[in-house]
Amino acid sequence: MNNLPPNWSWVKLGDVCKILDNKRSPINSDERDKRISGKPIESLFPYYGATGQVGYIDDFLLEGEFVLLGEDGAPFLEKRKPKAYIVNGKIWVNNHAHILLSKNHNKFLCYYLNFLDYHPFVTGTTRLKLNQSSMRQIPIINPPLPEQKKIVEKIEELFSGLDSGVASLKKAKEQIRLYRQSVLASAFSGKLTQSAKRQAHSEMLKAAEPKVEYSTQLPDGWKWVKFEEVITFLGSGVTPRGGRNVYKTEGIKFIRSQNVYPNRLVLEDIAYITNDIDEKMERSRVKPLDVLLNITGASIGRAANIPESFGPANVNQHVCILRTNQNEVRSKYLSLYLNSNFAQQHINRIQIGATRQALNYSQIKMFPFPLCPVYQQTQIVEEIEKRFSEADNIEKAIDESLIKAETLRQSVLKQAFEGKLI
Repeated sequence: MNNLPPNWSWVKLGDVCKILDNKRSPINSDERDKRISGKPIESLFPYYGATGQVGYIDDFLLEGEFVLLGEDGAPFLEKRKPKAYIVNGKIWVNNHAHILLSKNHNKFLCYYLNFLDYHPFVTGTTRLKLNQSSMRQIPIINPPLPEQKKIVEKIEELFSGLDSGVASLKKAKEQIRLYRQSVLASAFSGKLTQSAKRQAHSEMLKAAEPKVEYSTQLPDGWKWVKFEEVITFLGSGVTPRGGRNVYKTEGIKFIRSQNVYPNRLVLEDIAYITNDIDEKMERSRVKPLDVLLNITGASIGRAANIPESFGPANVNQHVCILRTNQNEVRSKYLSLYLNSNFAQQHINRIQIGATRQALNYSQIKMFPFPLCPVYQQTQIVEEIEKRFSEADNIEKAIDESLIKAETLRQSVLKQAFEGKLI
């Protein structure tokens, strides 16, 4: 963008903005909670951080329209994610966002800041930071104000169409999520194998709100049992002494709650421990076909099973191992059940009144489980996986379309700041 249109110029951000960082005031969440306790929501004001609103407060520091640009904690190097956003009205801002007031056009400035390459301006490794002195030096394209207004109007016209398409795609993703739960509901009430006719792709997205219903009535030959009746081993591990400092880049896989997702293991950030540590934690070694269940924190209830070819691994105290006799209970049947709405709702119910999110062994042992003959478990797993595979393919196509939409958004901004939109 070295060749600017006539009458356009390069200026430094510090020359075209008022920087109001002296108006910021961080307040921790406990203090905010105390201040807003018992007060009606309509009497409160938004409290903003690096990437958006993070809560409410009972007072405001500024009033008007401003551009907030992340100071730290913003996705500076992720091209498709916003780093700046517009706020209006009475606001309170913490110290993780810079407060900017354009001398020309706030929206033009905001769009440009979401197009900018931040590599030359941020510092740090694990948590990038854009300090005020670097921010002041950011070069900003500066067309005449009438052209800035026209550019913003054109951007918003094009973005409106993209937003509509993105909303439809996100609605379709939600329908797929509901479809998966309806499949599980049918499976664990015995209805899926009674009518195993596969649904067409179009049927998957027909209803805006697929019904997800569970019945406590089971088919003949099925029965409700407790986990303690079918589980041969129940246990979890510990965090090794030294915590993260003893983790390695290779060795024995050490599975933590962030690695356990519904029906899958995510291993991008898997930790490793040494053979010596693994030997000391022999009881919490996982075996092929074990089911892993997150038992604490925000990810409580997520479950996945260990593949047969997974290799040696261990778990920490936030992940529970459920082991069964495969001749009685198939691990995939168990993990799919744990991720069903029925099981998740049961987990939520037994959490009511608890001071922290956690499942103990007694609660797990008493967990209700729809037991059916093994041959039917195998059929059910096959039918679920067929339908989930179809859903996965559609969801993959949706995700690709969402990425294309964000790429188009960047293309619009590129044309805008090259003077090609008007």
